[in-house]
Amino acid sequence: MQGAALGQDALQEEENANQEGEAIDLVKTAASIVLTLRQCPGATSASIERCEEACFKMAEDVNSAATGKVEQFLIDNNLMDNPASEQLLKDLKIEDPFSQMRTIKQQLKFFSKEYGLVIPKTKFLDYRVEYFLNSESGIYEPQQVPMTFESVSIKKTLTQILSNPKLKNLIMSESKSTDGILRSYLDGSRYTESELLQQFPHMIRINLFWDDLEVVNPLGSKTSIHKLAAFYFAIQNLPAVENSQLSSVHLVALAHSEDIREAGFDKVLAPLISELKKLESERGVKIPGEEPDRLRATLCCLCCDGLAAHDLIGLLGPGARHFCRICMISRPEFHANLNSIGARRTKAMFEEQLEEVRQDPRKSKEYGVKRECPLDVLKTFSSTTDSILDIFHVLLEGATQWILVLTLRSFISRKLVTVDEINGRLHSFNYGVTDIKNKPSSNLSLKTLMSYTKLKQTGSQVWCFLRIFGFLVPNVPDDDLHLKLLNLHQEICLIVFAEAVRQTDIDRMEILITEHHALFQQLYLQDLNQEAEAEEDADDPDLDPQEVEAPQHPALQAQPSKRVTPGNKLHEMKHFGEQIRQHGPLVKYWCARFEARHNIFVKYGSVCGNFINPPKTMAQMHQISTLGSILKTTLRSEDIESQSTQDVLCQNCTHSNLLMRMGVEATSMVSITRTVKVSGDIYRDGLFVLLDSRIPAFGVIQKIYLHQNNVFLVVSPWETLGFVRRYCAYQVNPSQSQALIVKQADLSSHRTFAPWRPWKLRETYLAPRTIIFPM
Repeated sequence: MQGAALGQDALQEEENANQEGEAIDLVKTAASIVLTLRQCPGATSASIERCEEACFKMAEDVNSAATGKVEQFLIDNNLMDNPASEQLLKDLKIEDPFSQMRTIKQQLKFFSKEYGLVIPKTKFLDYRVEYFLNSESGIYEPQQVPMTFESVSIKKTLTQILSNPKLKNLIMSESKSTDGILRSYLDGSRYTESELLQQFPHMIRINLFWDDLEVVNPLGSKTSIHKLAAFYFAIQNLPAVENSQLSSVHLVALAHSEDIREAGFDKVLAPLISELKKLESERGVKIPGEEPDRLRATLCCLCCDGLAAHDLIGLLGPGARHFCRICMISRPEFHANLNSIGARRTKAMFEEQLEEVRQDPRKSKEYGVKRECPLDVLKTFSSTTDSILDIFHVLLEGATQWILVLTLRSFISRKLVTVDEINGRLHSFNYGVTDIKNKPSSNLSLKTLMSYTKLKQTGSQVWCFLRIFGFLVPNVPDDDLHLKLLNLHQEICLIVFAEAVRQTDIDRMEILITEHHALFQQLYLQDLNQEAEAEEDADDPDLDPQEVEAPQHPALQAQPSKRVTPGNKLHEMKHFGEQIRQHGPLVKYWCARFEARHNIFVKYGSVCGNFINPPKTMAQMHQISTLGSILKTTLRSEDIESQSTQDVLCQNCTHSNLLMRMGVEATSMVSITRTVKVSGDIYRDGLFVLLDSRIPAFGVIQKIYLHQNNVFLVVSPWETLGFVRRYCAYQVNPSQSQALIVKQADLSSHRTFAPWRPWKLRETYLAPRTIIFPM
């Protein structure tokens, strides 16, 4: 893997070559161009090849013009007979720098040799039968076809990542919290219980994810044929700001979904498990380079949605009688009491139940178990403990949507608001620059609200809808029970989505969930017929009661009332506290980032005309597109992007006194801008920042100055009147305090807040995404 170390600085060498007087390596420049193009999944190999030809043609024209001027200069000065002149003209000739990178095969070979690209390997799974036309007989005849999948070495991928000194330093410098606040896996009980991690505290910790994805038109006829199963991993040890990038999600395996259904997970995961067994051994795996020369890694968590997790772990689907992968609660018990929790599933219990199922398969329905999990052979991982509940699916694609729909049903049926009014307010609400991309669509209708509990919104839109809901209906009384249920849900989300939580926050969250479920049961489940609702198929995921039903609105014709069926995700919320104590904040494990990684395959599938072996083609594209990000010499935490800057002397600035207090010299040049993005967080005039997390105290940004990679914010403090529960936000008012200056890096929270106002009211509120407390 020495090539990866050598290629580490390849992309930045050319940027400084002219300034430092060094020779320019056109091959490396060409490589950086190809890597940049490959990061765009919409670019086909044919278009990239044409771009290469055009770039070389332009380089030839520039070279020809420059050579002509040099030759004319030598003629004018009678220097053509000089041997040095002849050598100079020879040196000016250029060869095609793209000659080694024309085809995808050449690119794979070149990047593997020069930059340590990890090339996927094709592995055999089994045989399947397909029918092919016999040209002589004109009859379709069965033939055996090998089932294969693409496997990417996790050892080589980790070695390549560690070849980047900055990423390696971040991994090795990770430390546990000392103030009792849970910020990462290191602060959870699972880390403390692991003898392996205690022995090797800097061992790389792996999060594994898998899911199915469609790479063709979902409305077309090839949807099931080309459905793929993707297995990814991410490194826990890296800071959240680095892991927020899609390039931090790495491919492990890619296969046809149907092949996995037939051959099982064991063969697909065998290469990964084999490497992890070596990586989690005491000796580890020797790698070239500086200390540490031993690579150690272990699987700590499985991050999947409910259906995928059950399938891999070896449990029956979420529609089974025992639907929970954490406890043994049955569906009738759950329906009788939403706050009930069953006996905790343990590794010993799982093995005992599995043995009984082997002897009597009919007991599979009784225990909800069907087969063993192939990952349980690893040292640190336990399928009954380390399968993380995905808050993205549990809340934003599940319980949160139910609460929003049921609350709207109640308000509409009582004529507190109409659908048209909600749509109009959603459209005209002033979201601010921080949330405008998450603006909910104004597509609500009576039919969808009264018949379904799934909103036609993305997860981020649902989250934004939840946060602004109170601002859209300020006329609803504060003591309304349906509004209270929604407010409880908002407060739960404040804690669940936090990147750092205290033990007291976890305790409070569990109390809120208990109160939330009790109120839900009081409002919607009083007439639930347990016997009728207890009929479920043992392994039918479609019977997972995702939809909550309620009486229809009179405007849609009077119909008999329907019972409300609570979904599994309400029960899964009861396990949030336990999982946070074990693994740290759950937002570090949510699947939204992994599922967003599917886009590279979906986009490439839309432009790729070759579907002979999609896993092979797309795995290769994924690896090349990721290489450029691994070789980057700047971290996301170092990214500062500004727009429309104006350079002035510090002493000529309006706030020169404040800047000089921060150590900026009067004769130094500073840049003034209205908008700056630091590590993905936007700072702009008119947005609010958190000045003091104890009160909390906020201030509005008046001016932004940039100086030597530092961002200075001139802020006008506002008065905090208190937290208003119905809006789940802090009410603020302007104060008479003088403006002050703060360094962006010194803020206790780097989030900015847009001022929100209730419909037709003048009060100003700041609605945080997560809880605020002193740190």
